[in-house]
Amino acid sequence: MKGLVNIPTPSDLEVAYSELQNSGGPLAAVRLVTLAEWTRFDPRLGELLISHVGDHWHDIDPMKLNQLIVGSTWPAVWGVLLSQTLLRNRINQSQKTFDKNRFAHWQKLVLAGVAPTKGRPQFFIGLLRPGSPLMAKYATRSTRAFENWGFIGQEVMINKFAAHPQTVLDRKHRMRALSELLKNSSHITVDDYIHALDYKVSRRQAQRDIQSFPGIKSKGHTRNRVFWAPAPSGCR
Repeated sequence: MKGLVNIPTPSDLEVAYSELQNSGGPLAAVRLVTLAEWTRFDPRLGELLISHVGDHWHDIDPMKLNQLIVGSTWPAVWGVLLSQTLLRNRINQSQKTFDKNRFAHWQKLVLAGVAPTKGRPQFFIGLLRPGSPLMAKYATRSTRAFENWGFIGQEVMINKFAAHPQTVLDRKHRMRALSELLKNSSHITVDDYIHALDYKVSRRQAQRDIQSFPGIKSKGHTRNRVFWAPAPSGCR
């Protein structure tokens, strides 16, 4: 694996924050690639970079950026960042101001020749202790943006994402969590399920998941509705 030129210091990160927050247009492609590599050491930088790319992507040359990404240390990082950039723009911009199809074409050019990373490493280096319960949780509930590009990670690097929750976990992870929640609770609400998934599922999807769970029972209406799954006959 090609090594980084340098690992960012706190001072480097402060400079990067300022650049991203105060630039009147897109930063140079070579600088964007450097900052993307640094996001593996700092989620806050990831959030700022995603906002920057989300605001200026139409002024960034995709071919030039792609050439630099392919030769970088961790090309797959860009798969994660652009997946979350798409989500960020869909949340923050109206259909009139955000051309999803044009962005998808631009994203395809940027990521040409980029493959998922191998070995399922943590996206954020040093964030979790290997073998810890939290590491196990991340490994079994990685969000789509990370999982699709070969990483372990749950963070949604979008400002105020919890205020506009979207479904970013695959069904297999959601249903595993729902099964555990029903097994350990006498009854649950939709809010209980959303909270158990750390707000990484939309309310509508949460309702659909619960209603489709085998053998689910319910009582009540709207937000006061409670759900439970009868224990198997052999467990009573």
